[in-house]
Amino acid sequence: FTATSSKEFSIIGAVPRSLKEAGTSVAIEEAEKLLGDKLLPSYLPPGTKLLQVRIKEETATLLFTNPNLRTLPFFKEGIQILLFVSKRSLPEISSDALTTITYMIVENGKTATRVVTKPLLNSNSFLHRVKVNANPGYCAESIGDIPAILIWQRRGYTYVLRAYLRLDEL
Repeated sequence: FTATSSKEFSIIGAVPRSLKEAGTSVAIEEAEKLLGDKLLPSYLPPGTKLLQVRIKEETATLLFTNPNLRTLPFFKEGIQILLFVSKRSLPEISSDALTTITYMIVENGKTATRVVTKPLLNSNSFLHRVKVNANPGYCAESIGDIPAILIWQRRGYTYVLRAYLRLDEL
């Protein structure tokens, strides 16, 4: 999820990469101490297990497995739920902003790029304003091979949760 200005945002899907690129593997307690906050969600779907926590600069990446959910396209290893916690501000989105979604699909050894552009915050929009425990955020349903996303701000950190789940479950 990238904000290039207050009126243009991109959500990009890419060819899967290795978990090693997400940083150094650490214990959850070490990551929580480094970021100064609890990182595990208060709710996880039944069957979900924390696989790894990785730290890279000021970002923690929590990787979860769940045999009942579809695998995310971001990593070569089988991950079903992904949570990024980063020390940065939640971008402010104007009501006339557009979202450009660019993603690559690999089928039968061939790579195809797909691009979708939609208004960001109107009745037909891709992204919606939400509150997560009274904190401001945004969410979007899955589109094709792009998993649902929930983004929110808390205590100076931005949280990004990705999974093939209904928004109410995210």
